[in-house]
Amino acid sequence: MRNRVIIILAILVIFAGNVFSVEIIWNQYALKLNLKERLNLSVSLENRYDDRLGGYFYSHYDYGFDFKVNNFLSIGPYYRQVFEIKNSNWITEYRPYLYIKGKYNFGKMSVEVRDKIVRRIKSDEKLLRNRTQLRVNFPVYIEFSLKPFIAYELFYESDVQDFNRNRVYVGIGFYPAKRIGLALIYVLESKKRNDLWRSSDIIAINFSLSR
Repeated sequence: MRNRVIIILAILVIFAGNVFSVEIIWNQYALKLNLKERLNLSVSLENRYDDRLGGYFYSHYDYGFDFKVNNFLSIGPYYRQVFEIKNSNWITEYRPYLYIKGKYNFGKMSVEVRDKIVRRIKSDEKLLRNRTQLRVNFPVYIEFSLKPFIAYELFYESDVQDFNRNRVYVGIGFYPAKRIGLALIYVLESKKRNDLWRSSDIIAINFSLSR
């Protein structure tokens, strides 16, 4: 119990040190429907806000299927459509993708490795993106089943043939009811442009419902 409390306090300290300087907010709303024993349908909407860009600047929606191959492996085809302001104009991008995820349990802790292959279809070009994420889930059960986690994600872009973005996630999932989930996440995103790395502090707030 003592170690679990220390983990939660450490995450809260990270939030407290960054939340007041954050200018970027991500909000996600997700719904997961169980179709069969190993098959789910998932739909989600995400909006992003940046004070430096005047507020609302980005939105995307996802829908796809999650198929659990066995207790360790899952796979899913998805489709995402992105709307984003660039150079004062709204642009649209289409992103069909496929993910493969392995999950390994170590007692009450679990480790997830996910690889996502994304086809980026723009008006004037077609690109390929690869996203690889490592996530560690720490179970902490205090009244509302709080579950802290950390993750690292690496992006590879085919047009530049380089790793040009990465994200560090530190968050807590809240599960006040069996089918309702909330998550508060601090994201440190770094992007490489002109051989220079620039970082941004982000707060993500996610709401999920399953049935």
